[in-house]
Amino acid sequence: MNTDQIKLLIDKYFDGELEKNLEPLLFTSLSSDEEAREHFLHMNRTRFAIHESDSEFPQSLEQRILYSIEGAAQREFVFIPQKKLPLFFSYSLAVLLLIASLFFYSQTIEYRQDLNSTMVKVRQQDNLIEMLMNSLPEAEVIRERDNEIIIKANI
Repeated sequence: MNTDQIKLLIDKYFDGELEKNLEPLLFTSLSSDEEAREHFLHMNRTRFAIHESDSEFPQSLEQRILYSIEGAAQREFVFIPQKKLPLFFSYSLAVLLLIASLFFYSQTIEYRQDLNSTMVKVRQQDNLIEMLMNSLPEAEVIRERDNEIIIKANI
């Protein structure tokens, strides 16, 4: 068994996950591998230091931790974080410009329809004027010597 496999068994041993039938194999392997023994001693010292420092923490510390977690949770649900404020404004401006462009586009469609109906009316009136002009009798213009212009209608 190589050193890495032994270290894995040591880690499982200190985590309480090593099966009981593998413990004798672990300790026999430790007798022959110096590096694995150093790792075992290091893990044992670490576990001892953790158990020595395992003291009861005050109730006020627990409350402060819980209040700080609640405060962080409430800050996360703020709609506009301070760091993303310019991004929010740029998206808002883009949406407003999009709405304005849609409004003006609809207005231009209405103006186009009004313009088309006006052009139809102008064509009708132009045709009517031309018909009236064609229905009038011909006029004869006579010029006399004293620069007087006389217009006579030929009927």
